[in-house]
Amino acid sequence: MDGTFKLSYEYGLFEAPQLNAQQGLIAAKQRCSAWGYTSADPFGGSTQACINSTHNGCNRWLVSIEYQCAGGSHPLN
Repeated sequence: MDGTFKLSYEYGLFEAPQLNAQQGLIAAKQRCSAWGYTSADPFGGSTQACINSTHNGCNRWLVSIEYQCAGGSHPLN
C-alpha cells in the first residue's frame, strides 16, 4: 500500500458544485488514520473527466482529487 487515493464527486450540466476543501481533507485524514498514518495532503491536483456525453457534448462530469497519506508508519501487507 502506498498511501495515495482519490476522493471524487460527480456533477451534471446544470449543477454548480460547491467544493468544501476542508471537508475533503477531513475525510482524507480519516482514511489515512485507518491505514496507520497521522495526516493527509492533497497530491497532484484534481482531474475532471466527462462520464456522459451526447451529440450535444458532455452533460455529466467526474472530478477526482488525489491525496497522499503522511506521518506515522503504514502497516505492512
